[in-house]
Amino acid sequence: MVFIIAVTATTKFDVWQIDSGYAYSVTDNTQLYVSTHLTSGTDTQSASNGLTSGVKYAVSPRVSINSAITSETMNSHTTLGLEFSSQYDVSQKVNVRATVDYAELEQIIELGLGFSF
Repeated sequence: MVFIIAVTATTKFDVWQIDSGYAYSVTDNTQLYVSTHLTSGTDTQSASNGLTSGVKYAVSPRVSINSAITSETMNSHTTLGLEFSSQYDVSQKVNVRATVDYAELEQIIELGLGFSF
């Protein structure tokens, strides 16, 4: 189980986000996961909550692919999304990740470099 609390500073108030989730190994290479998050609101940003459910498949010890269905609810309006990503572990601490994310109002392509500590 994962339990993370992240604090993001804004101009008027801190935004608190709590994430939690669970991953279940179906096979040695395949995991099913589900996670939720709650985000507090401010004067300018409404509170929200969301749910993510997906599959992670390890192609090799260093390469994995993920797919997920996401939902985000803000002001009684729910937005659904799809996410596909892949990750290459350069070393035990460094990885390269590519993500294609589609939600009702936005499409995002993201390339990133991650560091684990």
